[in-house]
Amino acid sequence: MMRPLILFTCLVLLGGCSPWVNIPAQRGDLASHDPNTSTVHKAVTVALKHTLEQYPPAGAYAVIMPEGASTQTMAKLNAALPEGAGATADATGRIPVYRVASIRIRGWDGQVDIIPPAGLRPKRLPSVYLDHDLSGWYVRRTHLWNMPLERALQLARPAPRYEAPPVVEPQPEPIPEADMHEHAQPDAGEPQFIDENQPIEITPQKDGVKWEQ
Repeated sequence: MMRPLILFTCLVLLGGCSPWVNIPAQRGDLASHDPNTSTVHKAVTVALKHTLEQYPPAGAYAVIMPEGASTQTMAKLNAALPEGAGATADATGRIPVYRVASIRIRGWDGQVDIIPPAGLRPKRLPSVYLDHDLSGWYVRRTHLWNMPLERALQLARPAPRYEAPPVVEPQPEPIPEADMHEHAQPDAGEPQFIDENQPIEITPQKDGVKWEQ
């Protein structure tokens, strides 16, 4: 009874409970990896608008979504962005390109990593952090990673939600105290030294029995 009530409250107040999203996928996670959902579209639109304000293009520009985004998703996204969106990126780099590198959503908390065009790109990767309330997604802050781009992308992405089992080295079984006494070596006592100048008396023996000459 309680679970349907919670779901109904989410639908009424916020228009649907937001899922967990990892794009690109993280090995072993249970989050959604689909860039075509309504939740992803709304979050990315807000993050891109913010990035375009921070690093505005001079004219037409292109947006690249993560792998798997459909033609319909791209058309809907470009239509929601400021004027100039929808251009096709080319190899010459004459068209500014804003690349959505990764998307992370945890309920009503989001993070979108967007790489601005090379000519407008800051020295550090910007990550746009989002929150959600009754009015929808909004930008909470932007974080600039003070490190090379590829390293920043690695750290910005969420870690896999699993831990490798620890490696346990086999330990020898302890020897009981009684057995330790059995296996103990007898005490040989103090070492004896022979004086080379002192004569040694040797008693002749034959077949283990002393005999006289």
